[in-house]
Amino acid sequence: MDPITALSLASGILTFIDFAGKIVAGTYEIYRSTASTTEENAHIGDIAADLTEITSKLATTAPARTSHDVALHDLASKCNAISIELQNLITTLQVSGTHTTWKSLKMRSKACVRSQRSSVVEASNVKSKLSQLEDTMSNISGETATRLSLLREDMLKNVKRLLDDSSTTFISATGMVKDELWELRQSLEPMALKMKTLPRENAILQNIFFSAINLREESIRDPETGTFGWIFEDDEDDWTDDEHDGAAEGQQHAEQTVLQTDQERKAMESLERKVQAREIFLSWLKSGGGVFHISGKAGSGKSTLMKFLCHHERTNEELQTWVTSKKKTLVFASFYFWNSGDNIQMSLEGLLRSVLFETLKRCPELIPAVFPEHWNGLENDMFYVPGDLFKNADITKAFDNLAADGTFPNHRFCFFIDGLDEYKGESQDYLELVKTLQRWASSEDVKICASSRPYIEFDNLGLENRKFHLHQYTAYDIYLFSRQMIEKDDNFDYIKDSYLGLVDRVVEMSEGVFLWARLVVSSLLAGMLRHDTIKSLEEKLEVTPRGIDELYDSILDSLDAHDRKRAVQMLFATAYYPFAKDKDFGVPLNCLTYGWLDELDNPDFPPVDGRKPTSWRPASTMVKDVQRQLKSLAKGLLDTAAAPLTELMREYWESQAPGPLMVVQFSHRTVKDFVIRRLGPNEGGSQHPSLLEAESYYRLILADLTLGTPEYRRAYWNIFMLSAVPYNRSLFYHALSSRLLDGFSRVLSSEHNNSHVHAMGVHGGHGYFFEGADDKPMSFIRMIAYAGQKDYVLREISAKPDPCQGEYHLHVLLSAASGGHRDLVSGLIANGLSLTDMIQPFTLGSDSKASEDPSLPVWLVFLAYNIYYDELTDNLDVLEVILNESWVDVTPCMFCSMSKKG
Repeated sequence: MDPITALSLASGILTFIDFAGKIVAGTYEIYRSTASTTEENAHIGDIAADLTEITSKLATTAPARTSHDVALHDLASKCNAISIELQNLITTLQVSGTHTTWKSLKMRSKACVRSQRSSVVEASNVKSKLSQLEDTMSNISGETATRLSLLREDMLKNVKRLLDDSSTTFISATGMVKDELWELRQSLEPMALKMKTLPRENAILQNIFFSAINLREESIRDPETGTFGWIFEDDEDDWTDDEHDGAAEGQQHAEQTVLQTDQERKAMESLERKVQAREIFLSWLKSGGGVFHISGKAGSGKSTLMKFLCHHERTNEELQTWVTSKKKTLVFASFYFWNSGDNIQMSLEGLLRSVLFETLKRCPELIPAVFPEHWNGLENDMFYVPGDLFKNADITKAFDNLAADGTFPNHRFCFFIDGLDEYKGESQDYLELVKTLQRWASSEDVKICASSRPYIEFDNLGLENRKFHLHQYTAYDIYLFSRQMIEKDDNFDYIKDSYLGLVDRVVEMSEGVFLWARLVVSSLLAGMLRHDTIKSLEEKLEVTPRGIDELYDSILDSLDAHDRKRAVQMLFATAYYPFAKDKDFGVPLNCLTYGWLDELDNPDFPPVDGRKPTSWRPASTMVKDVQRQLKSLAKGLLDTAAAPLTELMREYWESQAPGPLMVVQFSHRTVKDFVIRRLGPNEGGSQHPSLLEAESYYRLILADLTLGTPEYRRAYWNIFMLSAVPYNRSLFYHALSSRLLDGFSRVLSSEHNNSHVHAMGVHGGHGYFFEGADDKPMSFIRMIAYAGQKDYVLREISAKPDPCQGEYHLHVLLSAASGGHRDLVSGLIANGLSLTDMIQPFTLGSDSKASEDPSLPVWLVFLAYNIYYDELTDNLDVLEVILNESWVDVTPCMFCSMSKKG
C-alpha cells in the first residue's frame, strides 16, 4: 500500500474510533440525564446513516504489500466490525418510556456528527497536503514511518481492548469507557502531531534525495567468504580446514602455513602489521576522533572493505561505545564517490546530499535545526518546485549546521566516505576536499572514515595513528579467495594434490591487489577447463604481467585478431556511450544492442518505418547471446547487470516490461581508465570510428525501441528518455538526421504499435512537450523543438502546420522558446506561428480540464514560466525576439513582481 493511502486510511480509522467512542459513552450520559442533554448539546439525527458514512471511509482497494499494510487493513476491518455491532445494538436498544436508550443514542449521535464533520474536513485537507508525497515516500521512508507504525500498533491494541468489552459493559460502566477512550485518545495524539509535521519532513527529504544515491554501493561486490574478517578478528581466529588434511586453527597458524619456507617470514610480518592495523582501527571506532584514512592501490578492495565495514554489526557495536560514554545517540551515514560519468556521484554536492539524507531519514527531529528557513517556510505553505527546493548553497549551509560543534548536544555523527580519488577535480580540488573533511571532523561529536588511492594529495588526511595501507594486509584474503575459487571448480580433482603452490604464487605476485588476483585466477580456471597440466598453469602464471594495465593488455592479446577486434568494440561502446548517467537521470543502453554493433556500418540500420523486421530474433534470445559473447570475448573485463533503478522506477518497470533491463558495465573502474587511456587514441578510434559519434548510439536505442513491445517502449521512454530532455539537456541535443528523427517519431506513435507513449508527469515549467495528465500522449515534434532540432521541426511545420497548437496546454512555439532556441523561434514565426496564439497553460498540481483553464498568449505563458522558475536569464536571446515583435505589448508586465506563492 502506498504511504498516502495508508495515512488516509489511518485518518479514517481515527475519525471512526472517536465517533463511535463518543456515541457509546455519550449515550449513557444522556440516558442518565433527566433533561436528555449533554454539555456538547445533542440533537435528533439518524445515527445509522452517519455511522455508515464514517465507516465507508475505511474502505480501500490498495494492495497490502508489507506487514504494516496488512496490520492497517486488519485495523480497518476491526473498525468495520465495531460498526456492525453498534448498528445491531441500535436496532435492539429501543424501549418504551421517557428515557429510552434509542432516543438518547439519537441525540448523542447528532452532537458527534456535528463535531466529527469538521474532523472529516480536516482529515481531507491533510490528505490533500500529503498527496504530493506519493512519488517519493517509498524512497524516503525512515524513522518517521517507524514511529507511525509503532503508534498504529498502540492504537490497534487499544481498539482490541474496546472490542473485547460487551455492549452491556459499555453502557453500564461509563467510568471505565471514559478511561479507555482517554487512553486511546492519548495514544492518538502523537500520531496527529506527526501527521502535521510529516509533510514538511518528507518534502525536505525528497528534495535532498537523488535517484543515484545508492547505486554505487549496490554495484560493489560483497567480499568473498572469510575475507576482511581480520579487521574484527571474527573469522580467521576460528578458521579451520576440515577438507584438506590437518586443519590449521587460528589466524597466526593459518597464515604461517599459507606461504612455506622463504615466504614464512613475510607471512609473519603481514600478521604483525595486520594486528597493529586492527588495533588502531578498533581504538578509533571506540574512542577516537578526527579522520581515519584507509589507503590502498587500485583494485586492492577498498570499496569492498568500506561496504563490509558499513554493514558489519561490530562497527555499530564499537561506535555505540563511543556515543554511550557521553550518553548520546549515534547517527551513521555513508557515501561512495564514483567516477561513473554521473556528475553528482563525483561531486561534493552528492556527498552532502547523501549524508544529509541518511542522517535526517534516521533522525527527522533534526530537520528543523538543519533547514530552519525551509522548515518554517513550508509550514507557511511556501511555494516550491518539486526537486528544486534547495540550491547548492542551501545544501552546504545545512551540512555546516549539522556538523557544527555543539549544534546537537545529544547526538554524535560518524560518516564513512569511500573513493576520495574518484572525486571530480584536479590536484588542488583534492587538497580542498581534504581540508573540508578535516574541518568537519574537528568537532568532538563528528568523525569520518575515508578511503582513497595512495595519492600524495591525501597523505595528510589522517594522522599516522589513524591510517593504514590496505594492500599491505590482503595476502591472506587473496589466499582464501584464490583457494576457494579453485577448490569449487568442477575440474579441481585433477590438480587437487598440487594446486597450493599456484595459490601461493598468486598471493606473492598480486602484491596485495585483489582485482589482479581475481583476473589471474579466472585465467587459471580457463586453463583447468582444458585440463592443462600443473606445469602449464605455472608457466601461464609466470608470464602474467604484474601491472593492471599490462594485465588488461595481455588478456586482449590472448584473443585472435578477429575476436580482439570484437572485444575492443564492446569495451569502446561501454566507455563512450554518452547517456549512461548525468546527474540524477541516465538512459541505459540495453545489453542486447551489443548484438547490433556490427550493423552500424549498414546505413539502412535500423529501419525507420516503425516496424520490427521479421528476421530479428526475440529480445530474450538476443540478451542471452550477448551475455555469452561478453563472457567469451571480454574475459571478465565487462559484466552484465540489471539497470539500477529506484524502488518506484522498479515497480513501474516491472508493471510494464517482461523482465529487468540488463546493461553492460565495467568490472572495475580501472578497466574504463585503461580503455580510454590505452585503447581510445589508437586501436579503438581507428577500428571503430562510428562509436565516437553520438548518432550511432541513437541508432542503437531506436533499434531497441523498435524490437520492444509497446509496453517496453512506454516504460523505457517514461522512466529514462523523457527525463533526459528537460532535466539534463542531453538526449536529442546532438545534430541528428531527419531520417533518424522520423524513425523515433514513428516508433513512438500509435500508428504502428497501437499505443501512445505517455508521460508520467510534468516537472515545474517543463511541460512544453507533453500534457501533465497521464492519459495524454507526449508530442514528439514539440519535444524535439524543446531540444532545438531546428531543421526537422521547420520541415515538419512547413509540410503540415501544427493542427493543435494550443491543445493539451501545448504549443510548438512555446516548446522552442522554453528550450532557449532563438533561431528556431524566429523560423517558426516566419512559418506563420504567432507569439499571440492563445493556449491554456498547465498549472502545477492542477487536474482541471483544459476547457476550464483561462487562455493566455504564448509570450505571456513563456514569461510567466521563466520568471516563476528563475530561468529568464537562461533565455535572454528568446526574450529579445519577443520584445522585438511589434504586436507583443509587455508594458503592463514591466513593473510587476510575481510572487512565487501566487
